[in-house]
Parts: sequence; structure tokens; C-alpha cells
Amino acid sequence: MKIDINKLKEGSTDEFEKFYNIYVNRIYTIIYRVVGNEADAEDLTLEVMMKIYNKIRTFKGEAKLLSWVYRIAYNHGISHLRSQKKTESLDSLNYTIKSNREGQLKHLEEKEKRAFVRRKLMELPEKYRVAITLYHFNDLSYNEIADVMGEKIGTVKTYIHRGRKKLKSLVGELE
Repeated sequence: MKIDINKLKEGSTDEFEKFYNIYVNRIYTIIYRVVGNEADAEDLTLEVMMKIYNKIRTFKGEAKLLSWVYRIAYNHGISHLRSQKKTESLDSLNYTIKSNREGQLKHLEEKEKRAFVRRKLMELPEKYRVAITLYHFNDLSYNEIADVMGEKIGTVKTYIHRGRKKLKSLVGELE
């Protein structure tokens, strides 16, 4: 499903519905990684969607639409954190984990390991957490992450490297 940016900019509700269906989970993931709270992430995701709907006409196409959307989501999450001045929450994560079909016990062990790693990911500093999420879960390039985060490419690489190193020390050895 491809988005027609011109129709989107013209205010087509059908095109925005397509856009919503494609991007809502991605936006939620970025915001959740920034704020660390499911309820806030859900509310902020809807706010970002409204912001995008109202500002899509300003999209110039200089960057990819995905990068532009991620930048808005990231900045909205950061603004929320600054306004709330909350400490990050380690609420349970809601990710679908595919069964590995090697038995229920094995599946539960894998699920627990993944949940543990995701909880530890939430303990990383926000910039490391976001950079790792964009790189590993959203398949963005270093250039795209730099655009989203407003950082230099070298800084993004450093965040990812240091984040992985810190995550590895937090997680320890998992079999």
C-alpha cells in the first residue's frame, strides 16, 4: 500500500486513512520508547496523528515521509517528557511474540527473555533507546536516524554502539 503524498496534502480522508493504518504502530513504538508508558504513548500517538494531519501540507519532500513522521513523533515525545518531568516507567510491553513451535515451555522461556531484554532496553538513556529502536526495530539507516533525532551521523553511531554495550551489560548472559 503506497501513500499518494499529493492526495494526502490535499486533505484526502481516504489517503489519510491509508497513512494512519501504515504509520500508527510505528509512531506508537517511537513514542513509547521515548516516554516509557503505554497510556501516554497511546494518547501521544493520537496527538501526533492529528499534528501530522494538520501539518502535512508543510511537508516539502526534502526528506522521506517516514523520516519526517518519525521526527515529529520523536519531538512530540521529548516535549511531553520535558513538560511532565516524569521518570521513565517500566510498564509491561505489548509486543506480539511469535511462537517458535518447539513446545509451550520453550515459547514461554523465549517470551520471558524477550520481555526481559525489552525491560532492560527501557532502562537505557532515552537517546540510546530511541537510536537502537529506530535502527533495529524500524530498520532506519544511520542518516535517517540522524534526521529524526537531529544529531550527526557519528553521534547516532555512538548512541547505538554505547546503547548496545550498556544493554549487554544490563542483560548479562542469556543462555
